[in-house]
Amino acid sequence: MVDIKDSLVPLTDYFFVKRGERRGCNALFYPQNHNIEPEYIVPVMKKLNTSSYIMDLSASIDGFCCSKTIEELEELGHYGALNWIRSFENVKDGNGVPIPKSKSVVRKNLYWYEMSLTNKFDIGLLINPDERLFFSKAPQPVFFDQRLTGLVRKDDTMNLTLLAALLNSIIGVYYIEAIGFGRGLGVLDLNKNKVEERFKMLNPTLIKEQDRLKILTLYSNLEKRKVFSLIEELQQEDRYNFDIAVLKAFGLESKYEMIKSSLMQLFEIRKSIRD
Repeated sequence: MVDIKDSLVPLTDYFFVKRGERRGCNALFYPQNHNIEPEYIVPVMKKLNTSSYIMDLSASIDGFCCSKTIEELEELGHYGALNWIRSFENVKDGNGVPIPKSKSVVRKNLYWYEMSLTNKFDIGLLINPDERLFFSKAPQPVFFDQRLTGLVRKDDTMNLTLLAALLNSIIGVYYIEAIGFGRGLGVLDLNKNKVEERFKMLNPTLIKEQDRLKILTLYSNLEKRKVFSLIEELQQEDRYNFDIAVLKAFGLESKYEMIKSSLMQLFEIRKSIRD
């Protein structure tokens, strides 16, 4: 990878790497059988699809997200949200403390019933992938459950699809494999800190406009199908055409076979280590 270092930047130049939201009292923040106004309901991902470049929001659950005061809700006549909040005012946590005062629920600078809007994610990453190595793009910003890790753009004017395409190029897949290590049954083990500290991506500012358009066009073909296991994925014609277009945009197309060979060697070593 020394040969291509000038084309790489730390992933953290463009993304925050975050764990999902952790709040006490799931019953409050993940409502079921409710009449809350739609504007206070957001999708929350509790698990990621293991074979799609685009996040499947049908697998999400409802999340309650209200940043208005009680008085504002009363003035607006939003009694769905208001009654939902009031139904938890006298509920106690596992330690017998009322939910509005519970340390597991209350957050600084937030109402006790508020889930911060700043924790919406743009891209998800499987932390324990096996043979499918990829990032999944959210079709709209979504919340993540605490068990998930994802990426949030530092600049939301950046083209999310282009960023996702670069992350899912053969260089990005190489880094997923390279920074993790094999666990039982050959499953890859990643974590937030490894991604944050060690992951590098191709620098989007180096891409010319005509190359950008070609990359986006070819990447759209990948988004229309499922993700295959790594060996099969690299055998797909649409995947090859996409990877070559990405590398060519950086003048690195001659490095394709070297990168592919190195990736497969790492993958095969991991899969050979089983408990």
